[in-house]
Amino acid sequence: MEIRRLRLAMTALVVFVVSGFSSVNEPRYLLWGRAARADVVEAKLGRDPGSRRGRNVMLATLSYREEGGEHRTTTDILPPDWEITAGDEVAVQYIPGDPYTARVVGNRSLLPVAVFGGSLLAVGALRPTSRTRRNAVRPRRRGRSGDERIPRRSDVQVLESP
Repeated sequence: MEIRRLRLAMTALVVFVVSGFSSVNEPRYLLWGRAARADVVEAKLGRDPGSRRGRNVMLATLSYREEGGEHRTTTDILPPDWEITAGDEVAVQYIPGDPYTARVVGNRSLLPVAVFGGSLLAVGALRPTSRTRRNAVRPRRRGRSGDERIPRRSDVQVLESP
């Protein structure tokens, strides 16, 4: 039973770490993200450059200005069913100073955040029990009936010899 709990805890810990790394951008957008209007320079269906299986996606090249006036051009990977064409103006979210963080508003990945939250609860639920509870002394029983207790040192009275 303990091995099973340990395996579950280790699996939950691995899922916690991996989902934490994959969901780290969502809190960054929440804390430091800014909004801007962007022009769609190019929008085409293609293969996801970061996917091993080469899934079909919409590759949208966006051009926008940060609030400091700096001009940026970036490509956002969108689901293939998005209605976006070259020449459109869209709202983007970006993190100032990081040219690789711009994304079209609404293109969020909440699944890793949900997995991260679930794994956080699982790690908390499967945490090891406290040492005091785990190492607590339990009274031992003697004999088959289990009625007799083994005396402790504090229970034994020392008789003095005359």
